[in-house]
Amino acid sequence: AKGGIHGRKIRFIAYDDGASPQEALTAVRRLIHQDKVFALMAGSISGATLPVVPVINRAKIPFVSSMAAHRKLLQPFSHYIFRIYANEIDQSNAFADYAIGVAKLKRPAIIYNSTDFGIGGYELTKERLKKKWGMKFVAAERYNPGDQDFSAQLLRIKQGNPDGILVHSFSQDGGIIVRQAKELGLNVPYIGGSATTTPLFPRAAGPAGVGFVGVFVYPHIMAGNDPVVTAYKKKVAKLYPKGMPVGRPSEYDFAGYTAALVVGEALKRAGRNLTREKFIQALETFRNFETGVMWPISFMKDDHEGTSQVRMIRVNEKRRWEELK
Repeated sequence: AKGGIHGRKIRFIAYDDGASPQEALTAVRRLIHQDKVFALMAGSISGATLPVVPVINRAKIPFVSSMAAHRKLLQPFSHYIFRIYANEIDQSNAFADYAIGVAKLKRPAIIYNSTDFGIGGYELTKERLKKKWGMKFVAAERYNPGDQDFSAQLLRIKQGNPDGILVHSFSQDGGIIVRQAKELGLNVPYIGGSATTTPLFPRAAGPAGVGFVGVFVYPHIMAGNDPVVTAYKKKVAKLYPKGMPVGRPSEYDFAGYTAALVVGEALKRAGRNLTREKFIQALETFRNFETGVMWPISFMKDDHEGTSQVRMIRVNEKRRWEELK
């Protein structure tokens, strides 16, 4: 709308990977080899993004990732890949530190799913409990994606007599887990990993979810009257004159929008004589770059993690997420 950057119009090409590793590989190969793109941005969940990392590195294409939090995205370090929100190590540290340092749990238990996301979160949280707090879980139970009945795992957790339960799951599963746990008499504090803090959790949990606290990787909650969110929604609404799609905008939109702002700023800083290497060098000059919707972004030559900031939010009596006071 502003005529491009340094006189260049921006051509935006997009394919949906459907959160599928196979679709992601097809999309990235098509973007690189057929569409001849200058850079990549966004991507989806870690399970779909990690398989494309070798392709991106071999092609030497800059990639600004807006969603994948997996620790291995930048382990080993990649010259070409940048991330704009806190990785799962930072998330798990906040998860454990809140449980012990703020909620003051003495006998924590955890339930987690059998995906790489769930297992990684469990292992990282267990490591943080041991190294920083000298503690371990009194019970740890795993379930499979698609499960609807968690009573067996919860009854085993109950035998460990926990004084709080950590839920490292996706949001809808987490809501069902908390509801079933309270039906079994497990009336203890519940703390969730970052994938629980979406609108799906309070809907699935119902009244049982009130008081649930979770890790949140954004500075602004989409629900409510936050002026930043209100201004963003007005911008997005212009793109949908017939009404916004269900569930939009979401926090994931914030992440994609931030990735676009980061890419645009780097193109400006790279100058008129644009190369991919100058674009990467421009990204590495970011120091507390303000996007308005996410935490300030900083990159360095040997550190492409844009931020480590997270915060905790809770479900209130209206069954909506709110700032933790």
